[in-house]
Amino acid sequence: MIAAAGGKAHLYGSSSGAGLAFEAAAAGAPVDKLVLWEPPYNLDPAGRPPADSVEQLDRMVAEGRRGDAAEFFMTQMVRLPADFAAFAKTQPWWPAQEAIAHTLAYDARVMGDYSVPTATAARVTVPTMILTGGASFPFFKPTAEALVAAMPDARSAVLPEQQHNVDPTVLGPAIAEFLKA
Repeated sequence: MIAAAGGKAHLYGSSSGAGLAFEAAAAGAPVDKLVLWEPPYNLDPAGRPPADSVEQLDRMVAEGRRGDAAEFFMTQMVRLPADFAAFAKTQPWWPAQEAIAHTLAYDARVMGDYSVPTATAARVTVPTMILTGGASFPFFKPTAEALVAAMPDARSAVLPEQQHNVDPTVLGPAIAEFLKA
């Protein structure tokens, strides 16, 4: 797609999509700038999802237990409280979560073991901005700092008051500012 669009691209990824964009840049995709929003790697092994998350998600979806897969993702992988998952099931958007449950294993595959891939980061030589939210999960900032330390041309910034579900009217200008530099 990048070749069809002119041969180079600015690449943006959010959450596990940031992991995917990161891997594409590390693999040599023709990216000239990279922006990552809260890649969910974690320095703390105790904060990472279960090692068999992909297998559990695939099994639940194959068994038709899409709601269980969505709940597992929320409570065991993201580590949201069980009360939040119970609340989520009562919301009008819950059926949409069940409908995309099969994609949760894709996210987990991209992220590997969720450890911070510093050796891979050293191969990302394009200018990179890693953004985190000031009101988001605490592990995102040290993750960003570890990636920046491992990358030859990276920096990070915190968007005050933003959570993982970032406000696009805040995120957009931050991305635009980095890309125009």
